[in-house]
Amino acid sequence: MSTTHAPHIARNCIDDLTTTFCHTAEDSDTPWLSIQLVSDPLRTQLVSYVMIWNRVDCCQDKLSPLQLWVSNSTGDHNSPTSMSCGELELNLTTPATDGPFSFWCKD
Repeated sequence: MSTTHAPHIARNCIDDLTTTFCHTAEDSDTPWLSIQLVSDPLRTQLVSYVMIWNRVDCCQDKLSPLQLWVSNSTGDHNSPTSMSCGELELNLTTPATDGPFSFWCKD
């Protein structure tokens, strides 16, 4: 994550719990999050879609706009070795609700 608003650390983003969440610092101008899905860098994993839940308790308008990228390398985005998820546009939006929101990834 670009920054952390403690105690909402990055691993909370993928813990399968809707009662926890990750959160960047309040003053972050360009927040980002990069998640590694497999621990073995020689093993690849096909990603067909990404599903996101928004916070339930507040701030549901802060998720948009967002970009979703899938790559074999951490932080690789908008390059020949990455693919975007979602519609053809790069800046995706979500309603100000808790979701979930699904974004299909391009081949």
